[in-house]
Amino acid sequence: MRIWVMVRKVGGKYEKIYLDKFEITGKPEVEFVWIGDELSENDLGFLEDCVEGKTEVAEHLDRFNWSGTEFQESVWKKICVIPRGEAWSYGEVAEEIGRPRSFRAVANACSRNPFAFVIPCHRVVASGGKLGGYFYDLKLKEVLLVWEGM
Repeated sequence: MRIWVMVRKVGGKYEKIYLDKFEITGKPEVEFVWIGDELSENDLGFLEDCVEGKTEVAEHLDRFNWSGTEFQESVWKKICVIPRGEAWSYGEVAEEIGRPRSFRAVANACSRNPFAFVIPCHRVVASGGKLGGYFYDLKLKEVLLVWEGM
């Protein structure tokens, strides 16, 4: 599997990370090719560490420019603490942010995640273990979960 990820840096903060294209070519091996404006080796290393689980994203959220509502941001911050190799349901995320009946709104916030892979919304699934949805592609969500050992 090959993934191209676009990143822009504005005023010292990352503005957006999104997928451009991916191909699934058998075994789920992920290769990240970072393309962006004025990204240093340090920036690239930080982003790769976030994606690989070597950095606690929740501790570095000030590096990102949020573009969501207060509710969406609370969801994204909570998703950052889901451990690699673990999946939570939309309902569990809703419980964790103190809005237990807002599981549909949590799913909507996941679909608006501006930082694919860095904020690991692929780790949020429907109740009963079903994959639920994924903005980029449901097959990609499945591959990412397998890649993380699930």
